[in-house]
Amino acid sequence: MELVFIKPHQKQKEVIKSLDNPKYQNVVICAGRQSGKSAIVLNYCVKYCNDDAGRKVLWVSPKYSQCKEVYNEILDKFYHPLIVKSHKCGKGEMEIVFSNGSKILFRSAASGDSLRGPTVRGILVIDEMRDIPRDVVDSVLLPMLNTAGKALKVIITSTPAGKSNILYEWWLRGNSDEYPNYISHRWTCYDTPTISPTLLEERKRDTPDAIFRQEYLAEFVDSSSVFDNIDDALVLEPMNEPVPGTYYMGVDIGLIRDATVCCIIDESGNLVKYYRWVDDLDTNFLIAEINRLNEKWKFKKVMVESNNQGGPVIDLLRNTMSNVVEFNTNSNSKLTIINNLISQFKTGAIKCVNDNLLRDELESFIFIQKDGGYMQFRAGTGHDDIVMSLAIAIECFLQHKFNPRYLRIYGDDFN
Repeated sequence: MELVFIKPHQKQKEVIKSLDNPKYQNVVICAGRQSGKSAIVLNYCVKYCNDDAGRKVLWVSPKYSQCKEVYNEILDKFYHPLIVKSHKCGKGEMEIVFSNGSKILFRSAASGDSLRGPTVRGILVIDEMRDIPRDVVDSVLLPMLNTAGKALKVIITSTPAGKSNILYEWWLRGNSDEYPNYISHRWTCYDTPTISPTLLEERKRDTPDAIFRQEYLAEFVDSSSVFDNIDDALVLEPMNEPVPGTYYMGVDIGLIRDATVCCIIDESGNLVKYYRWVDDLDTNFLIAEINRLNEKWKFKKVMVESNNQGGPVIDLLRNTMSNVVEFNTNSNSKLTIINNLISQFKTGAIKCVNDNLLRDELESFIFIQKDGGYMQFRAGTGHDDIVMSLAIAIECFLQHKFNPRYLRIYGDDFN
């Protein structure tokens, strides 16, 4: 039975040539999100196994769910009793056995030492290498090169993630004459015919330049400031007294060795005022100040960070205020609210008070890639208390502003 493979675009054709060339034992593919890097390798591995008996591929992804996605895609596209002899999918062990005895084994890098089991005499695929910790690559995967000999071909696929990682090291090898058995390939999302240019332009408008270059243009970008259009945004005079309207407040609490900041957002989503107290703030004083501000500004909602000292503060505030909501900061929620704030600056949706301290925090707020591919937002230098309070305040505004989609109209009873 003849298998039907994807029709490769030009960049994928160049990868196939390198994979077929016995000169290259190590092929590194860095490409933008959803641009076909894993798809072309998946198709190549299926053809490799189907063409000859007794071949073996070990496919390693950062997570079990990613392995299962590739496993399911192969079965969806290529399953036929004349091609696939058997397949099994279980936690820690997943494989597809071809009718000629060739196999594709799938393992999660999260399983660590259990990866040591399979012996590979064929192809080792390290998928999304940027999300796999260096120690797993160094101590578990690369030693397979020492035992498998020259029969082993290593294929690396990933979107870039800064320069301080093993992916970048392998990428450089593939572009260096000092490593003749390595070759590197790179393409952007614009090189992929199936991705809409209009969609990419939308992503470009809503995404910080450094992140867009990394995730969609496949560039190796080190830590970089994430907020655009700061000069255009910081144009307001502080509003010392409220005018008629609706207001929201976000509170980032730092009672011990840190600043506590309250940012006030108006009904248009602009930062019109912030208050900042530093160093060992007394809890009773903070409670009194937030109550005073609430009485003055008549906030629709006050969102308070609940982590660390925030929990007891929220409990005390709720004794006197009915508009308090809590926000729990973790790695995922912080990523969400910072991305929302980035979008506000990127699209010009926010105006802020023209303030040097705020400007300094915005300009020094960066993203970095941690080992294992995790993206982290933080202050490059100094503090980030105002930025975090502003992000919480914008989250409060976005969650609780008037939205006509949620308005119920009851005919003649509606006024």
